[in-house]
Amino acid sequence: MDSQKKSTLFLFGLFMFIMLVGLFGVSQTTRWSEPLANNIYAIAGLFAFSGDWTQELYKTNQMNPFIEFARFAAPLTTALIFFYLIFDGAKQLIAYLLRPRSDFQLVVGLGNKGSAIALSALAANKPVIAIESNPENSHIALLKQKGTIVHVGDINQSVADKLHLQHAEAVFFCCGDDSHNITIAQQVLTNLTNLKAPVFVHLHSRVLADQLKQLPRFIENTSTELRFWRKSQLLAEQLFAKYPPLPLLNIQGKDQVHLVIFGSNDAALDLARTYAKSAIYSSLKPVKITLITADSNAQLSAELAAIDAASELTVINQQVHELLADNKLLLDIISNATQIYIFDTQQINCFSIALTLRNKMLVECLFMAPIYYATSYTEFSEQQQAKTRQIPDNLVAFNDNSKDINISAVTQPRGSVLAKRAHEQSYQANQANVTSWQDLPYSLKEANRAFALSWREKLAMVNARFSSHSSSIELSDNELNVMSSMEHARWCAERKIDGWQFSSTRSNIAKRHTLIKPWHELTQQQQQGNSDFFAAAVNDLLLLAKDTTQPFGIEKVVTVAVTGHRFTDLESQQHDILVRDIDQQLDALKQAHPNCHFQFVSGLAEGADRLVIERALTRLDASFIALLPMAYELYKLDFSKQDSEFEQLLAKAQWFVEIPPVYQNLAEMEDTANESRALQYASLAAHLVAMSDELIAVWDSQPGKGIGGTADVVNWWQHGVPEQFKRCYPFTSKGLKAEVRIVDFKRD
Repeated sequence: MDSQKKSTLFLFGLFMFIMLVGLFGVSQTTRWSEPLANNIYAIAGLFAFSGDWTQELYKTNQMNPFIEFARFAAPLTTALIFFYLIFDGAKQLIAYLLRPRSDFQLVVGLGNKGSAIALSALAANKPVIAIESNPENSHIALLKQKGTIVHVGDINQSVADKLHLQHAEAVFFCCGDDSHNITIAQQVLTNLTNLKAPVFVHLHSRVLADQLKQLPRFIENTSTELRFWRKSQLLAEQLFAKYPPLPLLNIQGKDQVHLVIFGSNDAALDLARTYAKSAIYSSLKPVKITLITADSNAQLSAELAAIDAASELTVINQQVHELLADNKLLLDIISNATQIYIFDTQQINCFSIALTLRNKMLVECLFMAPIYYATSYTEFSEQQQAKTRQIPDNLVAFNDNSKDINISAVTQPRGSVLAKRAHEQSYQANQANVTSWQDLPYSLKEANRAFALSWREKLAMVNARFSSHSSSIELSDNELNVMSSMEHARWCAERKIDGWQFSSTRSNIAKRHTLIKPWHELTQQQQQGNSDFFAAAVNDLLLLAKDTTQPFGIEKVVTVAVTGHRFTDLESQQHDILVRDIDQQLDALKQAHPNCHFQFVSGLAEGADRLVIERALTRLDASFIALLPMAYELYKLDFSKQDSEFEQLLAKAQWFVEIPPVYQNLAEMEDTANESRALQYASLAAHLVAMSDELIAVWDSQPGKGIGGTADVVNWWQHGVPEQFKRCYPFTSKGLKAEVRIVDFKRD
């Protein structure tokens, strides 16, 4: 219940309470012999500051505390109601008079999606004007309370002029079902003929969205930028961005993503599409997708055919509980999984499935692939989600509801800027053969946006990322070649999912293209043409990154491995000296790599590992990865019984993962003296050496007491990992290593 209704009910309840108390007091006097209506009118008169009749009770000594209370409280209640109405009305009047005249967000429809967009805009300090036809909508009062101008009723030219709607920065239509949404959009946009803002129309149907890609015509004003968006597609893009497969792919030493999906609802299918066209890395291998579904219908078959065109798709038509009972098939599915997603299913609880899979991977000594399961729990928040990450059980819940919708995810401001810039580069280079952005068909605008949004993955391949400040980087020819071939593979996958096929003759209407084929099958001239286009796009991206008017830049990511001796307690003086020496090395890192982001990687063992991470978070504003040598149940056997620091640090990690097991028997790992544990630590050492640019070692320069310790990490960094441990990390080392940054520390 919103606050306005609560206030109204409170005031009404207070009025009734005072009336009843007053009537009870009257019942104790001789007035009670009069008609009941007269007594009710008499008590009601107290609210109108009319209480002369109580004087007679004073004279006859019949006044009692109940009447006295009503006589005192009733006028105060009247004053309270009066000031409440005045204050509320004045607030609405002031809000209307001070309503934004330009650069506001216009939201048409205040259902779950519309209100989520409006609230996220307000949270980003963007003014909002909303239009809602249903006066009973429960979101109206909340948005008004937060300063939103809400027009209740239909929209016409008079309303459009009065609210200056043509000066909106963006317009969002979230009016219900698809037909209603499009009809309302048509009606409203006829009243906004001078609108320059982009228009975002929500659709539920993927089929309708695909059909409307072919140049939507229901907007007469061609200068209006139109976008269709769907909640399930938005969720898929957010999941891919939040939990990218590349880091896990590197940790596993794989060259191909293997995504396992339980369920076949819209969100599951959109996630499969997103991975099929976006998870393209330097091997250029298509994504492997295993979809477990018990559904079977013609529409699903068409969806799966589109996904299969751009990936290695395996569909298992089996009930979930039957699959979980089939040990051999289940192991075949999860043995090489990179990530596992579980969407809402009527057959069995999502968390129950996740827990079963997690325990199976642990017992069978498999790589503990992260398992993400859907929850529609409406109060689930980022803060609660962080708590679920405190213990690395590889189970992560994500919201499958409208609360995850936000204005930035819908508008994709950086993607829109980069999409238009990329097309304009082609247009300026060859105006005779390339259509201007304004006249470009909607489907090709969307293709340009997909290209723009894929920069994140391509930058990650060359150890770079977008930043919040203006800066740029330099890329080598080899890095450009890798990114260019990745872009071609991504473009082919995106085209195939959209129904395009290879042909010797290009046709936009028939969806045929001469370049839809693997990179290695392109002629040298075609490869060069692709590379030239991509190099021009990169140069423009770097130019934008230097522009102080743009809200983003690009920075290199330097990965720093941490190794060091374990300790649980230090004397105050020894601790201060160690912190001073660590800070000196961190400052030297910053000086050696200016304008870079630092990403630390550590096993978070007790002592030096944790202290360096804590100092890096404070001194360098770094992020860090927790690379655990084994499952937490096994790893914690090496920790002190009262150790809570591990979980506290882990909650701050950018992400964490347990490296693939080299052991074959879980029971061996439960013995802390078993050689299998030492081999697992050696595997961790190999990963640290392979994936990092810099190494900080808190070390006494003495030989190690066991394999895989600090001394081995330093030795392998300087001279290479021994052949017997190279199987621990099939991915390629980063080449020539920097000098080890040693912090001298004498063990007790």
